[in-house]
Amino acid sequence: MSGPAAPRRPRPGSSSLEALPSTGEICALTLDPQLKVIDASPGCRHLFQVEPQALLGRRASELLDPLAQLAPMSEGSLEVFARGGGRPRRVRLFWSTRGPSVELLLLDLERAASGPFAQAAALSRFASMITHEVRNPLSSVKMVIQTLARHGPLDERAQRRLEIAAREVRTIERILTALSELSCDTGRERAEAELAPLLQEALQLSELDVAERGLTVSVELAARLPPLWCDAARIRMALAHLLAYASRALAVGELAIGAEAEGEMVRLTVAGPSAGTSAPPSSSNISLAMVDKIARDHGGELSVEESPRTCAWSLTLPARPRGG
Repeated sequence: MSGPAAPRRPRPGSSSLEALPSTGEICALTLDPQLKVIDASPGCRHLFQVEPQALLGRRASELLDPLAQLAPMSEGSLEVFARGGGRPRRVRLFWSTRGPSVELLLLDLERAASGPFAQAAALSRFASMITHEVRNPLSSVKMVIQTLARHGPLDERAQRRLEIAAREVRTIERILTALSELSCDTGRERAEAELAPLLQEALQLSELDVAERGLTVSVELAARLPPLWCDAARIRMALAHLLAYASRALAVGELAIGAEAEGEMVRLTVAGPSAGTSAPPSSSNISLAMVDKIARDHGGELSVEESPRTCAWSLTLPARPRGG
């Protein structure tokens, strides 16, 4: 049976297992040929309810039940119960023979099931469920709005209400996209991508939000800007969400977009006249959190500079590695 890879730790006799973190979920033991404990990591403290030093010299069969024969297999895993100061705890045991010694790694399954990783997984599943459940009825609402718009004419008041409904549908779509992105893993493939076409596509995706605020857009990218090294689809999404957010936060005027190289990074800036106390809706903060997550996943960051008259967002992204 396969299991998670054991963390690197010192060989028996070379140094102490104190190098392992005391997380409470992981306990490492080293046994001699008679299967007596000769070393214990700090993480064993919670599992067995005693200090690690108190485990030295004790037989593994006293601590783990049932303890199957570890030989003749050189390594493997199984579920056992750890006998501590309280009730037995269910653990996953991984073992590996190292010469005359045996190394054990014990994962507390009960604590792991309620720890931060389990909470993150539950949050991810919840976000995925919400996204799926809301997208279907939202698509129906969007189709109705589009149908009404096509089969006009409508009086000015009805047309305005239809525009508001369409705008709020876009807002919900952005929230769903951001929720999906915030709950996903970060393991994505990267490749070379030019910023200019990604920015152009992002402007097209956000053009309704920009036009609704009466903003004019100016773009000034530095000459010979190096290509990005990124997941192009995620960067395009981040740029579109940033532009939509900025359009709601700025007053009527010019939305200025610029970019320049800074060492191994590319800095993109979105700036314009501040709307003062007219802050964007709180739902937009989810979009901004998503933009920040995508930037950090790529080794960059999102920052904001505000003054009474102007507001600017700065997004740093990695350039293509030299020689890549």
